[in-house]
Amino acid sequence: LGKSYYLNNQLDKALATYKFALILNPEDTKILVEMGMVYAKQGNKTEMKKIIDQLESLKPSFDYGATEYNVGRIYAIAGELDKAVAKIESSINKGQKYDLWITFDHDPDLMELREYPAYQKLMEKFKWVTMICEIEPKVETRLIASLL
Repeated sequence: LGKSYYLNNQLDKALATYKFALILNPEDTKILVEMGMVYAKQGNKTEMKKIIDQLESLKPSFDYGATEYNVGRIYAIAGELDKAVAKIESSINKGQKYDLWITFDHDPDLMELREYPAYQKLMEKFKWVTMICEIEPKVETRLIASLL
């Protein structure tokens, strides 16, 4: 329900829905990510930063860059493009995979980055990594990324 409100730009309703959901599930990082995106879209950087800090404190030991990816999405929505690219690159280096339909180029939350030169350069590099991994699946994404 919160995502529907968010997509229809009914941000106050989205936020109320997420806050209620968070009461029921206080450590659900998916809810926190959505709240962070609402705050970013509202321009409420103080609350957005609190959410980012909370996400980073709840980060599991092995999330393979998922936390960084989500924080990058929040920064992109907020228009903090350099921070967004840095987080997205960190997520890749920690093992975030390129999923054709839901990440990176196809993630609507990263639309602000698509024309940004630093992001384009990163995606070009990452597409090469993904292509190499498809050819040789035993090779780790992180290893190849460090070589490029």
